[in-house]
Order: sequence, then structure tokens, then C-alpha cells
Amino acid sequence: MSNKIYKKFNFSVVSNSRIWSKRVKNTKSIINLALKDYKYYTNKSCKYYDITFLLTDDKHIKKLNKKYKNTNKTTNVLTFTNYHIINDNQKIRYSNIAISGDRIKEESRKLNLNFYEHFTHIVIHSLLHTNNYKHENERDFQKMKKKEILILKKFNIRNPYI
Repeated sequence: MSNKIYKKFNFSVVSNSRIWSKRVKNTKSIINLALKDYKYYTNKSCKYYDITFLLTDDKHIKKLNKKYKNTNKTTNVLTFTNYHIINDNQKIRYSNIAISGDRIKEESRKLNLNFYEHFTHIVIHSLLHTNNYKHENERDFQKMKKKEILILKKFNIRNPYI
């Protein structure tokens, strides 16, 4: 477990799968870099963000997806966000982000990206979800995709959607 704080962010990284054992250090560095540009993932109504990243595998993420999203399949990432109102109607945002290393590995091969490039994309994607970005319809998908591509460009990662 690791804790880091960036202005409005406190985050921890937890791993429960062997696929991550040699990758945890690099994944923490990527999350640190992503959160340095916190302006993309915050809004004025939230005073503070507390995020736990669970680095897991297909088996565990499928169980989470079935239990909390009523979908009996695996996915690359699940993002859960709750709020707590404090003084002056400001919020503390609590998020749990589960990422499947099996999915990242398989999808990165298909997209011809290295593991960490795709992981970076998934972290950015999930952080946008913590700030209410959605992709339930085409308009929202395009808005979120545009923001992801903009942020990925700062990491010198090509557009994964082409």
C-alpha cells in the first residue's frame, strides 16, 4: 500500500494479483504523473479527493462487475465514486478504482501499445470518471474521448482510438 498527496488528492495503491507484483512501482509512478495535472480531474465543488486503486485480475474484476454493476463479464476498469458533503456545501469525493492487469495486457497487445501506455490511458479514463465524465451516449463519449486524447498527448502517448 502506498499513499501520496497532491493538493486535493490522497491516493493509495493496493494489489491482490500476481500479474502486478513486478509492475506496482511503475504503476505508482504513472498515477503520480497523472495526478500532477490534477486540473483535469477536479472541480471547484470538491475540496478533496481520496482514491484507492486496486490492481487486480480478470477473475476478481468480474466478481466486482457482477456484484456492483450486475454484469457478468470482465472489464479493464471499474470506477466507484461516493461523496461526502462538508462545510459550505463542499464535497469530499471518495473513489475506488479497480484495474484488471489481464485486460490491460491483452488490450495493449491488440492496440499495439506497451502495457504502461495502455495502463496510463485507463488511469486517465478512470480519473475522468471520478469527475463525472461518462460515456453512456455518443455525445458524452466524444467529450470524454477528446479529453483523454488531450491528456495522453502530454504523456507522448498516441491516440488509442485510431
